[in-house]
Amino acid sequence: MLGQQAAASQSAGATAGSADKMTSLPDGDELVAIVDQLASSETRSAMQAVLVASMSANELERSAAETAIGAMQLQDPRLGLTLMAVALDGSAPLAHRQLAAVLLKRYILVHWTEEAEAFEAPAVPEEVRSVLRQVLPRGLCVAENKVRSAVAMAIATIASWDWPERWNGLLETLVAALQQAEGGGGNPYLARGALQCFSEMAHDVSDTQLPAVVPILFPALLHVFSHADAFSLRTRARAVDVFRTLASAIHMVSELEEEAARHLLLPVLPAWVQGFAHVLALPVDGAHCDVGLRATVVRAAGALAKCFPREMAGGGHLAVLLPPIWRLLVASAVTYGEHVVASADGDGDDGGGYTSDGEALGLNDLIFSIFDFVETLTETAKYRKAIKGSVGELVLHIVSYIQVTEAQAESWHDDANAYFEAEEDPFAHNVRVAGGRLLTYLSDSFRTASIEAVARAVAQLVPASLAARQGGAESWWKPYEACLLAVGSMHESIGEVMSAGKPMSLKVGAMLRALVPLAETLASGGSGSGSGESFLLARALWFGSRFAAFLPADLAAQYVAMAAAGLAPHLPAQVRVSALRALKSFCEEVPDELVTPHAAALLPHVVALADPAAAGGPGGGEAAQGDLLMLVLDVLSELVRIDPAAAAAHEPALTPLCLRMWGSHATDPFICAAVAEFLQALGAVPAAAA
Repeated sequence: MLGQQAAASQSAGATAGSADKMTSLPDGDELVAIVDQLASSETRSAMQAVLVASMSANELERSAAETAIGAMQLQDPRLGLTLMAVALDGSAPLAHRQLAAVLLKRYILVHWTEEAEAFEAPAVPEEVRSVLRQVLPRGLCVAENKVRSAVAMAIATIASWDWPERWNGLLETLVAALQQAEGGGGNPYLARGALQCFSEMAHDVSDTQLPAVVPILFPALLHVFSHADAFSLRTRARAVDVFRTLASAIHMVSELEEEAARHLLLPVLPAWVQGFAHVLALPVDGAHCDVGLRATVVRAAGALAKCFPREMAGGGHLAVLLPPIWRLLVASAVTYGEHVVASADGDGDDGGGYTSDGEALGLNDLIFSIFDFVETLTETAKYRKAIKGSVGELVLHIVSYIQVTEAQAESWHDDANAYFEAEEDPFAHNVRVAGGRLLTYLSDSFRTASIEAVARAVAQLVPASLAARQGGAESWWKPYEACLLAVGSMHESIGEVMSAGKPMSLKVGAMLRALVPLAETLASGGSGSGSGESFLLARALWFGSRFAAFLPADLAAQYVAMAAAGLAPHLPAQVRVSALRALKSFCEEVPDELVTPHAAALLPHVVALADPAAAGGPGGGEAAQGDLLMLVLDVLSELVRIDPAAAAAHEPALTPLCLRMWGSHATDPFICAAVAEFLQALGAVPAAAA
């Protein structure tokens, strides 16, 4: 049997050994011959039967097949060759080929070498390893992406142990594949497959391997990226991603070896930067440039800026990239407003195609990349001067980005848990949260300039919103709500200025007073359950709570009353959630006597959020869950502390609520702790304890 493996190795090596031959897909008879050399048709058929059984809906058949595969891994030294043969067999059903490729990848991970952390005996025989090293690159040529991806990961896994000592020539073979255009009669998948392989390998390249890899690979990657007529958009984007990963690796090495960046990156950096600037300036035509490629390029530019500030700033490279990225920021704000904020059908997750792994590349991805790039500039001392003069315009554009989209309004409408989660998660993957986070970074780095900038945004957008309201525009409230979100996101920096008594053009007090009559109007009928204006009312309550410590007594009393009214069961869930959040802040920041008059009325409304059956809860019966439920319990504890008499009067509803919450969340230690704290607060009230 081992003699047959050696013969297969020699034969496969004759067809797969040279880099030149690796740049073309074996056609017809040649591919069949390779497959037959790896495993006979009878062996492949038997393996396919096992694969079919492993996908069976019948649990017994599936279990038997999985047991059989496990036994093969222990007993059949040729299993890797058989799986490879099925994966390459164009006559086999695609599902069988995909599963065979995945199993091969797992088999290699576990059995290839004793050096592997996940190693399980027996190890793959050296004769089989030799054949697989020669034949695996053939799998990079196949059309089916899932097969190709599994093969690429298998190659990368082997390379992490065997390259270059036991797999000499692999790098040259894969680099040669990058010269194979995707059109013009060549194999259209070879370069794509090689890049998939490099994507996996780039994360594991060691500091000693980088000097051998980078000088050969960087020019080849630049060749792919620069030749729009020869390579697809996604292939070019993957080349940029590989470059970004390796550039980051060079940065890690340069922290120990200062000359690494000078020798490995600087010689090619001007060409890459010029290439980035060229692509970012191209119109989106779907052929030479699209949103996905732009996002990938901006991400790479951000990585260079973060890892190599001295080289990027001192070499003039940042100056080359800033103008096109700024133009993208401005143009994308208009596109986002028209196609995402104002459109019920747009979510920003499409328009840029898909990666080879099926991930959507859209406008959102581009905006995230731009925001990350700007965030890097704000965090790095060498760049701050470059953007300080643009903070005003930058803030104005960010405010336009953080408006509530139609899709978000529909998703959050009357869903207390969804709205609360969106509001409380600072790392949620959406443009609104990313924009708010960027505003915080800007206010931390450029406090005075940011406050002046947001003041100008408020002065421009709020009057325009109110005018649009008078004109009957349905979405008039969106820019106003975004302004409140922007100012509230910067509340710490603004609060420091207010505490110091320093003058500033942003009149927070005037904003707070102006919101009171507007909020009362909205709550009385202008923001019914079917109106988007309820989001503005919700934001007004939140906005007041952000500056609770600065509210004068009369205004604090008004906002506490607004929060109490906002918990009324007939109001939309987003208003009730914001009222609850505001009430938590008011209980902590304003005098208790301002809250006490409302406590008796508040308790049943707060209970209703946790237990819809008590008083018609949010979303037609959607009970508070997770962090929202913990907030409910925290507010109940505060109300019990502030007004023990009201707590005693409502004890018949409060104690059963606690017991139900404890029973239904017995496995959640955080909620159980919150319930225990509430019970302790309630038990401290003599009339309630009795």
